[in-house]
Amino acid sequence: MKKNSSYLENFVISSFVAMVAILIYHYYFNEPKIVFQDSAVVRNISFTDNAGINGDRDFTAIAKKNLSAVVYINALKSDGSGMFTNSTGSGVFIAPNGYIATNTHVVADASKIVVITESDKSYNAKIVGKDEATDIAVLKIDNSTSPFVSFGNSDVLNVGEWTMLIGSPFKLRNSVSVGVISAKNRTLNLLGDNSIESYIQTDAVANPGNSGGGMFDAEGKYVGMISAISTDSGNFQGYSFAIPSNIVKKVAFDIINYGVVQRAWLGVLIKNIEGEDGVEIERVNSKGAADKSGLKTGDKILDIDGIRIIDVAQFEGLISQYKPGDKIKIKYLRNGKTLFANSVLRNHLNTTDLIANRNDDVLVNLGFVLRDLTSEEKALSGGYGVMVVSVIQGSKISNINIEPGYLITSINGMKITDVNDFIAKLKNSTNKIQLKGVYKSYPGIYPYVFEK
Repeated sequence: MKKNSSYLENFVISSFVAMVAILIYHYYFNEPKIVFQDSAVVRNISFTDNAGINGDRDFTAIAKKNLSAVVYINALKSDGSGMFTNSTGSGVFIAPNGYIATNTHVVADASKIVVITESDKSYNAKIVGKDEATDIAVLKIDNSTSPFVSFGNSDVLNVGEWTMLIGSPFKLRNSVSVGVISAKNRTLNLLGDNSIESYIQTDAVANPGNSGGGMFDAEGKYVGMISAISTDSGNFQGYSFAIPSNIVKKVAFDIINYGVVQRAWLGVLIKNIEGEDGVEIERVNSKGAADKSGLKTGDKILDIDGIRIIDVAQFEGLISQYKPGDKIKIKYLRNGKTLFANSVLRNHLNTTDLIANRNDDVLVNLGFVLRDLTSEEKALSGGYGVMVVSVIQGSKISNINIEPGYLITSINGMKITDVNDFIAKLKNSTNKIQLKGVYKSYPGIYPYVFEK
């Protein structure tokens, strides 16, 4: 009996050793080879649970609809040592007459910009304007027949929706990738202070060169501008990020129509509410839009114009879609009670005017940035003048001691109505320029003379 038991033990041990040997051989000496499959061989690939997946989904119509509206951008940039480098990216036609939206970082500091369309035509592009706070720029080419995208409503996108990216990764023009929206309202801290970041996150593949390209929904509508990727290597590693189309639309058409972004402010400092949707007001600016509508520190904003507020990023992205003077309805919570307020948004000067800081080349070359007057300032100046916003150190304007806050009322004896009028009269003036104006805090007329 003891002998039989010994045989049994030896058999079990031998069997176990054999099994281990087989497993070791299988995993270490007989690894399956990874090879490219012949594209002609069709394989059935399925999800682990495909009950809710439409296996017949076809993205060709979306691609066909939008490929010709996406362009390749080649920006020539100086490295500061007399050498030039090429920065490449993508862009999207957003309106007739050759208007293209792209990222500011694609074309920043470019001395020459070339746009190549899907039909392989090349155009020299000029920068209409750019906004550092949102990383959005608008270019213009001489093409009145360019196809352009249809804007979708990025506010109603849902996590899990299909999305298509079209751009030029690694200079591979008009490349398409597909994925789903994996998150919304992401803040990446890419753009620094006073920036507006409320990115859409997708697992569709993007790589260097996709920046400025288009994100499209299942209906083929433009719902975002690809701007960033999550990576440790510099290449795609799982997620891409897009600026929502509602922000792109507002910023781009402000640049086209006004030259700069008409940014609206509620006049509050806010913070996220831990574990809850909405944002809490930490501070209310005196005489700002929120203050005038009765909002107070500690109020929790839940809803704006029927859109539920999730967090600070989403709140800032939503407010960025409005202009000064726009009216919004705010749903908020105070001491457990739900209340409503109607606010009229204001600009950074705390007025409802559409005011633009103008940094046109002709002004910057002289050394200052100007803006039109607010309605209150026009009332005080008799309706004439432009305001000096900033002065560039070491410039002609700096050398004659003009300071910010100088209200220019005339140039060479001709009254000025706005910045456009000032620039036109400056260009038509002789070499010698005489400005007259006033400072709010100092009595009297202050004249300055310089040569163009």
